[in-house]
Amino acid sequence: MKAIILNETNTKVRLERYAKRLPSEEEILDFEQSLRYSLPIDYKEFLLAYNGGVCELKNVIMPISGYLCDLFGLYPDDYETNLMTLKLPNDPELIELWGELPSNLLPIGEVDSGDMIAIEFGNGTSKIIVVDHEGGGVEGIASASTFTEFLVNTIKE
Repeated sequence: MKAIILNETNTKVRLERYAKRLPSEEEILDFEQSLRYSLPIDYKEFLLAYNGGVCELKNVIMPISGYLCDLFGLYPDDYETNLMTLKLPNDPELIELWGELPSNLLPIGEVDSGDMIAIEFGNGTSKIIVVDHEGGGVEGIASASTFTEFLVNTIKE
């Protein structure tokens, strides 16, 4: 298991399974150009250091009381893994899973209930939100101003 440490902050979140290959800064930049938004600095730090994974099911996201499950990573097309990968909001797989998504919403993870963890971009800022998969919309049911804050605010069971 790997503990997620970002910006010298131990988030207390641990990855049970994680990517064997880390992305390059160039791969992240290429993804950002396709996305048309800059990823938050701490999320880029996460990708460069961990590149996603399956979380130890002991971290409860408040106030929704759901377990933090998957954090998506960035992989080149030829990399085979059973971990979830980042996909642009208009990706057919995402549309099939969650329906039409606004272009300013990037799914970056899942809660054990199937709710989406996403970065919501707007007006030169971004925040992390949890979207109810049964709600029929993209209103956040929980949020944090940074990815690090989101992880730190999960409660270790």
